[in-house]
Formats: sequence, structure tokens, C-alpha cells
Amino acid sequence: MATLPQIASRVFITWGVLFNFPEVIRYSFFGLKEVFGSAPRFLLWLRHTTFYILYPTGICSEAGLIYVALPYMRETGLYSLRMPDKLNIAFDYDYASILAIFAYIPGTHDSSTKESIGC
Repeated sequence: MATLPQIASRVFITWGVLFNFPEVIRYSFFGLKEVFGSAPRFLLWLRHTTFYILYPTGICSEAGLIYVALPYMRETGLYSLRMPDKLNIAFDYDYASILAIFAYIPGTHDSSTKESIGC
């Protein structure tokens, strides 16, 4: 269950924000993450040690990109439904994106140490 939100957040950032709102790509919120399959011992140590820096950096980067994209989302109205329409419902992509930012908060808590590791 921990993997699903991580994959969903990467898909949302890549497709839901960066692909559709390329104006935000110029912002330097990107964190550096590398995934090693079978790695030498020192790389495994480095991976687990730098986790405490890279994980919050990644969370802050993703939330920051969503935040920077909000004005463009509002301006274009992309993926938003306005009333009146056939289904008589409304959906604002920018408000859903704000909720997505708040969805990162539970992911910033390290249950093993009961400490917050987010931004």
C-alpha cells in the first residue's frame, strides 16, 4: 500500500502537471533520485543514508511543482468541468491539485521513528 501513493504521485506530477503545464518545468524544484538494482555495499549505504535528504526534497519538489502550476491550471481551465453541463456537475482541477498537495502530508511521517521527515 505504500508503493501505490508513490507511483500515483509520480504519474500525477509527470502527466498531470509537467506534461500539461510545461511553463513550470523551468522551476528548480527537481530532486535527484537514483534507483539502483543490485548495487555495491557503499551505494546501498549511500542510498539509505541520503534517503533522509532526498525523500523530503522529492516531496517538497513535487508539492512545489503543483503549487507553481496552480495559476496555469486556473488560467487554462484544463481538466475542469464548469456548470451547466450534461452531467450537471462541476470539477476544478486546481482545487483537486491543492488536495493532492495536502495528500503528501501523511507521507512525510516516518512511522518507524515517529518523526516527520517532510518539508
